[in-house]
Amino acid sequence: MSNPVSFDIKDYLVAQSFGTFASTSSSVWGIFCVMEPEKNKKSITIVDTVGFKPLNTINRQTPTRREGFMVKVRDIVYTTAWTKLDAIGNKLDNTYQLTINSQLYDTIVKQGDINYLGVDENSNHMFSLNFLAYRRVALT
Repeated sequence: MSNPVSFDIKDYLVAQSFGTFASTSSSVWGIFCVMEPEKNKKSITIVDTVGFKPLNTINRQTPTRREGFMVKVRDIVYTTAWTKLDAIGNKLDNTYQLTINSQLYDTIVKQGDINYLGVDENSNHMFSLNFLAYRRVALT
């Protein structure tokens, strides 16, 4: 694999106009990998999480990796943060045969419902949603 799943998902969400990579503007949704800025009120952060053992199949040249990732969204307005994460969840859930950065995502599956994490030190409401991505190197 060429990079963590979080980097691929970040690129996909930017391409789908969910936000701008590493933007710290208070009026634009910033999309980050692993670490989010301390003071940004509108942020989307993708973090790699635990997955499962790769699937090895006889008819495929490369094993399918099952990798977990979490999308965390925060905003000062509760409903704005929840709505943004819901839209991201609807876009990613049950995505099939998607190629991002030379990786073929056979499918991406939501792993449960939106989870409220509380508020941060700046009174931003935080939510998370977990996914499992089935991916492999795209054959050309």
